[in-house]
Amino acid sequence: MTAGNQPQSHGQTSGQGDMHSGNRTGDGANRTGGRAGEAPELSDLMDIVRNEVKREVKAVSDKAGEFVQRGKEAAVDAGERMTDCVRERPLTSVAVAAGVGLLVGLMLGRRSGD
Repeated sequence: MTAGNQPQSHGQTSGQGDMHSGNRTGDGANRTGGRAGEAPELSDLMDIVRNEVKREVKAVSDKAGEFVQRGKEAAVDAGERMTDCVRERPLTSVAVAAGVGLLVGLMLGRRSGD
């Protein structure tokens, strides 16, 4: 049918039909700037984006929690291994600690002397 007699079908893409007959309901009103039709769509899109962001934030948070837990476990394991090494070789441990202390002392002494 023509635009003068009746509106075109709702599947139109040209924006004609509903707009010319004064009826702003249908796809043509949404695509050609009908604010009443766009507000719910924008709100729906915002809700979708908000939900997706929340989902992604939760996933990242969960993954970060896993990494923190792994880090804690690795630190505990390293501490236990160090304790075992010190118990097995106490003199070697004291010698290494003294050597590190000497090196740090020498480096700090040179800085203050400059």
